[in-house]
Amino acid sequence: MAFWKTGVDIRQKHQFKLEFVSEDGEPFFDSDIIWYAKSVSRPTAELNTTEYQIGNHKFTYPGVVVWSDVEIVLTDVVDLSGFGTTTRKMLEMLKGYGYTTPNESEAAVFGKLQSGRKLGQILIHSFITEEEDAQELLPMHTTWTLHNPYPKTINFGQLDYSSEEEVEIAITFAYDYATLLEF
Repeated sequence: MAFWKTGVDIRQKHQFKLEFVSEDGEPFFDSDIIWYAKSVSRPTAELNTTEYQIGNHKFTYPGVVVWSDVEIVLTDVVDLSGFGTTTRKMLEMLKGYGYTTPNESEAAVFGKLQSGRKLGQILIHSFITEEEDAQELLPMHTTWTLHNPYPKTINFGQLDYSSEEEVEIAITFAYDYATLLEF
């Protein structure tokens, strides 16, 4: 028995699930769980500091908290039943934030369009297993909620004849703030 088996456990990177929730509280895509998520960076808070000099001494004071962007990497899944690909879903998300191609936006006005569906929250759930060899996950242990997220960059991946790996789509989300729920 290892030393960490005395009432504590270590969080493992591969035990997570991802949810995209629309502004109206419904799942953003066809499912509430994004099962094709390959990796997710957790929120990072940075505390700005201000330095003051009084005489020959410098003092540093805490400033404003700034939340850094989160990157999500998805596998480009092709739905053979006709519901499209992950790439198509990402393009639909962009339309929800007001993006149109030049031939669609001849009469568009500058500014954000309100016609599309937008994300309200992104939920990042972490799990813990009871035993090392256990297959069943316990109920969610922590949930990070990203409030008012929007896609900052979408990288649709790279194609390569020398590789048989899946195509990845990397999305960087900016957001207003994050909250943590542990249970």
